Amino acid sequence: MQQVEWKEEYLLAMSQLDNQHRRLVELLQEAYLLHEEDAAAPETNLSLLELVDYAAFHLGYEASWLERHGYQVQAPQRGGADRLKRQILRIQNHYFKHDEDHAAKILSFMTRWLAHHLKG
Repeated sequence: MQQVEWKEEYLLAMSQLDNQHRRLVELLQEAYLLHEEDAAAPETNLSLLELVDYAAFHLGYEASWLERHGYQVQAPQRGGADRLKRQILRIQNHYFKHDEDHAAKILSFMTRWLAHHLKG
């Protein structure tokens, strides 16, 4: 799987958001490492849960931060945290039912999501 690496081009010059973006990259990298060691280990699932929870927290924080600083936040951006959690739950439910590696699918999804989020 292709991982997201932190790049200086992702900097927004908004320290709170930049720090959270860096933390998202770190959490994603930690989840990859744990998955490579043992995809079925409880630590892998806990790492994924932490990543998804932090991403949801970040989306909510980012929307409120932008509004506080005079940026217009569209409705889809305000609901980003809930939408992200619903997408992850759909992935988990599907792959648990089919006894496939749900962790790999979540990592792949989160990698695409984070790459898009950082570039957008």
